[in-house]
Amino acid sequence: MDSLVRILQTERPNAELTMLSIMPNGDPILDADINACNALFGSMCREYNCAYVDLYEPFVLGNVLQPSLVHGGSHLNKAGTGIWVEKIRTALMDRTYPNE
Repeated sequence: MDSLVRILQTERPNAELTMLSIMPNGDPILDADINACNALFGSMCREYNCAYVDLYEPFVLGNVLQPSLVHGGSHLNKAGTGIWVEKIRTALMDRTYPNE
């Protein structure tokens, strides 16, 4: 991922990069790996000055995927999709764009 961000910033220096975290999937066995990846993504975004959208924390309560936001164990329902859309929309709309 680090190489990809460096390539994008080299090839498209005016591009505004936004990285989305990995969402929880309801499998507690994978939580540690997901959190480790998300921590790495957040660190990379700070290092490379990219926007980072945390799509993990809004969907968990005490490290457990909130059942009111999903159906079938891990698929977002209408309420979950609303939060997902709003988090991404807010991150994109909060960006400042040159020549605007």
